[in-house]
Amino acid sequence: MPRGISQSHEIYLSSFREYLLNTLPIQLHKKSNYNDLIDFVYGKTNVMLSESTLRRLLNPGKGIYPTLNTLNAVSQAIGFLSWEDFIQKKEKEVQFLYLEETSRMEEIR
Repeated sequence: MPRGISQSHEIYLSSFREYLLNTLPIQLHKKSNYNDLIDFVYGKTNVMLSESTLRRLLNPGKGIYPTLNTLNAVSQAIGFLSWEDFIQKKEKEVQFLYLEETSRMEEIR
């Protein structure tokens, strides 16, 4: 079974989705655009991902996390060495966002 990410990486996954959507040369408003994304990832990495895999990545369900292989392929397609490389380069930014969100949640209580 493919290895997934841990639940503790969920904050990174949210940041990754946002970064991905802002970086892609493709707008994902219709089904054919997912085919363009499949071609984009394949062209950059030689890794073929399915439409359903990309939909799960970009439109997550509760408790459903992409596999590490998927995250590595997409990370490489948008210029990172791997998923871990993305995490390392975004760690400070994500920590700031997490602290900001935590503070806001405490204010609501």
